[in-house]
Amino acid sequence: MSQPSIHIAASLDSWIEQAAVDQPHQTALLEGIDRIVGLPDLHAGRGVAVGAAFWSRSHIYPNLVGSDIG
Repeated sequence: MSQPSIHIAASLDSWIEQAAVDQPHQTALLEGIDRIVGLPDLHAGRGVAVGAAFWSRSHIYPNLVGSDIG
């Protein structure tokens, strides 16, 4: 199993809280996750980063969709 790629779209001048950086790395441990992209509005959510896109060719994780709308 290969490690998923994680990219965060931010400049070196961007301030992003550490929890928002840590959460995608935790999500990357889920089976089948291939890629994660942290978008410019990335911030920590309730266990799942908000403002991130998650890609998996083999799994669907409903809790990764719209984690900030509930």
